[in-house]
Amino acid sequence: MAVSYQIDGLNNAVKALTGLPRKIRNKSLRKAFAKGATVCAKAVRRNTERDTGTAKKNVGTKTVVRGDQDPVAIIGHRNKLVIVNGKRKNPSRYSHLMEGGAKAHAIIPRRGKSLKFGVGRGNNAKSVFARRVSHPGAPPQRVIRQSFVESKGPAVATIVTSLRDSIPGDVR
Repeated sequence: MAVSYQIDGLNNAVKALTGLPRKIRNKSLRKAFAKGATVCAKAVRRNTERDTGTAKKNVGTKTVVRGDQDPVAIIGHRNKLVIVNGKRKNPSRYSHLMEGGAKAHAIIPRRGKSLKFGVGRGNNAKSVFARRVSHPGAPPQRVIRQSFVESKGPAVATIVTSLRDSIPGDVR
């Protein structure tokens, strides 16, 4: 599930760079949008609930400018495997479930006749078998969406300031 937003109000700042050579223009846009994306990524980290901290630590940004197209900043969870308490976790695999939630559904075995669960800890751990388990679902947390809305103003201000600083004096 991809969540995409478009920021309005940057057209004048981007148009100011049209007189520059494409390589310089794209470098300035990439740097400016990277700074703006960092503002949004910090907001995502700030708003993410801390379970083990894996989802919070794995928020990253990527900025792409191709040719004469508009710049794109990608903000989300990086595809990075982390081992927490002996378990392998990769927040990019479940971040769409955090953002959009999950419906209640049945879990059935893909192979075999039953599912096996470990219940309890330590010496009290027991194996439980079931043919079908009902998942209650999970409400959406909308962390990325809320963070973008709250950091939109500061991100735009950062982008505009960075673009202003990158434009040579004789072009301004």
